[in-house]
Amino acid sequence: MKLKETDILKILSDGKFEDFHSIGIIDEIALRTYLLQYEYKQLRKMHTQFESIYILSQEYNLAFATVNTILFRKRIKKTFHIEKHLDNFSNTN
Repeated sequence: MKLKETDILKILSDGKFEDFHSIGIIDEIALRTYLLQYEYKQLRKMHTQFESIYILSQEYNLAFATVNTILFRKRIKKTFHIEKHLDNFSNTN
């Protein structure tokens, strides 16, 4: 799913996002990865690959190699079948 900058800012400022975050159902690693990738694309318009990764490493307080891995490693997405779990949850109540 590709999101525009305005979409992600809208989601992050939504009160529901705060509610979801407060109960721990937001994947913060996936969110950080998305934001890093978005910012990297913006930085690459004005900087070299090395400079862009360095800037992000400073901004996010991460090692250069960590930012590089986050940007270029293929992340395995785990499927969660929410319907199955919601059915189980509603049957116990």
